[in-house]
Amino acid sequence: MKPDARLFGRRSFLTGVGAGVAGMFLRPLLAEAQGVVPQRLLLIHRPCGSWPDQFFPTGPAGSDYAMTPLLRSFAGVRDRMVVLKGVDCPRTDDVNGDRHGMGIMTMLAGTMVVQPPGTSQDDLDDSNSKTITSGAPTFDQYALGPKGVAALRGARFPSIQLAGTARSAQNRQFTCLTTISYGGPSRPLFGETRSQVAFNNILGGVMVGNGTPIDPAALARQQAQGKSVLDFVLRDLAKTKTRLPASQLAKLEAHVEAVRQLEQRIVSQPPPSTSACVRPTLIDEPRMNTADGTRDESAHQALSTNMLGIIRAAFMCDVTRVASFTFADGNNGMRPHSYVVNPTFSIEGEHHGDVSHGGSGPEAVTAKVETDRFYGDLTASALGQMAMIPEGGATLLDNSLVFYFSECSIGDDHNTKDMPIAFFGGKFLKLRVGNFLSFSPSIYMNDVWTTVLNAWGAPVDRFSDPKWCRRSGAGSAPGLFD
Repeated sequence: MKPDARLFGRRSFLTGVGAGVAGMFLRPLLAEAQGVVPQRLLLIHRPCGSWPDQFFPTGPAGSDYAMTPLLRSFAGVRDRMVVLKGVDCPRTDDVNGDRHGMGIMTMLAGTMVVQPPGTSQDDLDDSNSKTITSGAPTFDQYALGPKGVAALRGARFPSIQLAGTARSAQNRQFTCLTTISYGGPSRPLFGETRSQVAFNNILGGVMVGNGTPIDPAALARQQAQGKSVLDFVLRDLAKTKTRLPASQLAKLEAHVEAVRQLEQRIVSQPPPSTSACVRPTLIDEPRMNTADGTRDESAHQALSTNMLGIIRAAFMCDVTRVASFTFADGNNGMRPHSYVVNPTFSIEGEHHGDVSHGGSGPEAVTAKVETDRFYGDLTASALGQMAMIPEGGATLLDNSLVFYFSECSIGDDHNTKDMPIAFFGGKFLKLRVGNFLSFSPSIYMNDVWTTVLNAWGAPVDRFSDPKWCRRSGAGSAPGLFD
């Protein structure tokens, strides 16, 4: 039985009882009871740029564009994709700092990088300094803030950060290259690089199935846990009743009745969302540990697939609504020839130094394209699986806004014009999927984020630093949403 949505306001109710464990457990229950389909944000970063000539369509903007070699990876989700051209990264060469790190931070934070207090003079003077940090919260963390998107708040984990190689672990490489999410200056949110640890931390406490009937004993434990939480809330509300003025008692009784109805549903059957909360199948990853980094390369594809699967499950189980994932650090030292599937190029050096900075010769271009396609294929596979999961009359992908980006356009010169980016999903925002958009004159990424926030019900005139905004208001990136 579905409680009458008029009985209680979810936000006001959770404000009253949301402290501690009770609120954490009640949020998904109340969302389910009121028919609220969660909305999500997912940021996916692939390193070291692309090759624009093989990424962007050459014809006119619109829906009738030809798929390029690097977009063909996404053929299966073309009707859920928007490709953007003419979007520049808010970055300048007048500020010192590693250009790949700067690109990651400015694409998502929209303002120049800064140096933390106490930075040495040598680092301040170093044009390639690795001590730089984001100058503001990145978009994912801004969206979770008080001026951001209310629909993204309320999950057990406000956000999760994962990475596709152990090289991106905290203290293994420079933070400015490995981290894509920041709560503000000198507040990096490091990505977890161990899939089993990520699973245990994020999903270990969640009742998940594997497509088979739920074990009766496990179901009983789940029901008992849910009932005990609601019993706790009811006792807490009873105490509150003695302190409320008479004018508020009717509202409190409505809350109590709503909780009782939820309790009845828990006792009689598992919540409908439970059947969709499916355990991800983690691929075996190589366990050898070598000093030359070959383990990172051999595990790269499986680890990346596992992490994207964990994000998918976390969204399905509504334990988080905001996630970021980076395939590898901006100075990716792994060798693409060792992990790209059936490479046709012969360059055996590192992605950063030997491939992305390898020039424009035929062999180098082939290496750049096939490496970028490798990341496109993995991303497309993950998005395709999200598109097959029905949810609230749409799909998990439809109910997520996914941003796919790199920190530069061309690695050779760290070019930040015409950034190779795309959005996916976003049906709830009326994202104009199936289209190729080309902005002329070009706009900044800040203009895109401004438009996203306005579409998401968080009106803002300009996102982040106005210096890096060419337009203002909801129409800053015209045509992105209907």
